[in-house]
Amino acid sequence: MQSVAVPVLCCFLLSAALPAREKPEKPGQARAQTQVQGAQGQFGAIYTMRDDFNLQFISAAYTLEPHRDYAATAPTADEKLLVIRFALKNARPLDNYYGGYTFTAVDEEENSYASTSGSTRYAPSGSSEYAPNLKPGQGVGQDSSKPLTVAIRIPNKARIKKLLVNNGRKAFPKEEILRFSIAGFADGDPKNTIAPLPAYAADASDKSGSTSLSLCQGTVGTFYPNTYVDVRCDSISYRPASDGKQTAVVQVTVKNRASRPVDSYYFQESPLELVEARDGSGQKYPPGEVGARQLSSDEALGSLQLNENEEASYRYFFEIPAGARLQSLRLGGGSLGHAYQIKF
Repeated sequence: MQSVAVPVLCCFLLSAALPAREKPEKPGQARAQTQVQGAQGQFGAIYTMRDDFNLQFISAAYTLEPHRDYAATAPTADEKLLVIRFALKNARPLDNYYGGYTFTAVDEEENSYASTSGSTRYAPSGSSEYAPNLKPGQGVGQDSSKPLTVAIRIPNKARIKKLLVNNGRKAFPKEEILRFSIAGFADGDPKNTIAPLPAYAADASDKSGSTSLSLCQGTVGTFYPNTYVDVRCDSISYRPASDGKQTAVVQVTVKNRASRPVDSYYFQESPLELVEARDGSGQKYPPGEVGARQLSSDEALGSLQLNENEEASYRYFFEIPAGARLQSLRLGGGSLGHAYQIKF
């Protein structure tokens, strides 16, 4: 695998998907209105919809991972994703074009968050826009190795109590939606569960696992998602310095998780504001003024572009008292990505 150097940590924008210097737009949020007529759905059940597709909700989960869809859906620092896995099957005797449903999540405060155009992903198609024309009896998404998913951007603190689809059942023409009430809430169906955030991100004070920590917890040697890239702290070492001090050398690797190149040129915030180390007494140490450095020398790095799945490694230097040892490293954060505390 090609390995190149990179000047900033986990703060790249999709040069092909997002304009320079712009954050991803916030998800559509609105106050829920008067409840419209619709059936109560259950995960696993199959419903024939007005457009002659058999629809099945298979599962749902919260995540900080990018969805890698056509719209490049990924959570910002104050968000998580709700990813719904579903399946479709053409119930017509003729070809049937799927133009996409709108999936809406409603939280306990009655705020609603809708899926956007391009946020549906069929795994074998990668990030290509997915709008299939299915043959009679043809299905998609039933095979767990080829999932069909849709992602919705949700605020970190939001707890989703119901999911809606903007289509009713064919046998009930007055229905406008299909509603899935989530387990754990009043009238929730025990089969309609949303899998919690992973342990490194979940706030333990929320037993549902719905709330993300403001500072996620990590360990050395593990990749963690940060908007469009994964970040990993590889190692820490120490070397003598002058005037009774020493230099702690921390190596970091990033990996492009986006489906197209990401370019550090489009992110202009200083990496020095995003990196911080602490010793056992809690004393904070910023990296040196040079910031990120090359692996092969102590020289500063320049900008570069990472292709899909390409990795880049670099180092940060921290000047600390002789004999001291760093206990943790803060990586990421800023205006686009989640922050992680890596414990040594």
